[in-house]
Amino acid sequence: TALNRDTWAARRDELEQTDAATLDAIETALFVVCLDESSGKRSFLEMSAAAATGEPGNRGNRWYDKGLQLFVDGDGAVSCCVEHSALEGVESLAMVRRMVQRVPAEELAAAADEDAAVLEPLPWSRPTWPAEAAAVEARAKTLSERHLEWDGVGTRCLAERGISPDALLQLAAQLTYARLHGLDDTPVAVYE
Repeated sequence: TALNRDTWAARRDELEQTDAATLDAIETALFVVCLDESSGKRSFLEMSAAAATGEPGNRGNRWYDKGLQLFVDGDGAVSCCVEHSALEGVESLAMVRRMVQRVPAEELAAAADEDAAVLEPLPWSRPTWPAEAAAVEARAKTLSERHLEWDGVGTRCLAERGISPDALLQLAAQLTYARLHGLDDTPVAVYE
């Protein structure tokens, strides 16, 4: 689902003919769990940054049409991707945090050793699409993300000044866009 939307729509139509049951299982699920190849110990922020596009070897293991995706790497680290138009991000992240923090790691390891729950990959009869996989890899290489922390400016600081944190981020996104692409009569894209 990381393909250009028109290309993905055509490929999805093909899957509807060959893998309707698997598509239905994904689309009727509350969320999807993507089991990634191990990438070494990373922080939640590092995993979250990688979750946006996946990493080499994992980029095809995403379902961006789903409102909530959980990513678990080979070392057991968890991150997620929330599609904001379908779900409210704050509540979704709180739910994921509760799920991850509620069960101690030792209990998870013990349950895995006991085969308490068996996960099975969803079956696909459709072969992979090498050209599309290459296109996703090429697009991912054009993206960059940077995490910045601004000490001293948090929700309380902004609220004291009557500034909405969401509005501040919207303005920052618009300013970034304008500086990258210049200003003309075309409105700057925003996520809401």
